[in-house]
Amino acid sequence: MSGTRISTPIIQNNGTTYNGTLTAHQDTDWFGTLRARLGGAFGRTMIYGTAGLAYAKVNNSANADFRPQGTIQYPAALSQTKTGWTVGGGAEIAISAHWGVKAEYLYYKLGNTSVTANPVPANPPYQVAYTWQTRAHILRGGFNYHF
Repeated sequence: MSGTRISTPIIQNNGTTYNGTLTAHQDTDWFGTLRARLGGAFGRTMIYGTAGLAYAKVNNSANADFRPQGTIQYPAALSQTKTGWTVGGGAEIAISAHWGVKAEYLYYKLGNTSVTANPVPANPPYQVAYTWQTRAHILRGGFNYHF
């Protein structure tokens, strides 16, 4: 899972506008969950709710590029394994004695990550702060074979 957002012009906290470009990117290399499921069977259908721990390897990067109006950039990058929570629900329907079809929805939230970037080339005392939110809605389906 990944996404990039590009914004131009750059608008500073004081409302000043620059013709630069702000680029932010986030991607998730992998994620997993450790969850409990609670539900019940109704005929050939099992319906459940689920909640628990979520974890993922998340890479964040951003750059506020004030060129060509200025000469300064504020690059930042961070890669980390994050933990948080997940909730969701699903259903499985038996379509034969050994096969079932299932659908599941999960929402996970791994919190926010903030980084303060210094200018390149150096231009004290200015810095740029970036904050990424790590969350996702996941819908998946599949088939199960029951032994």
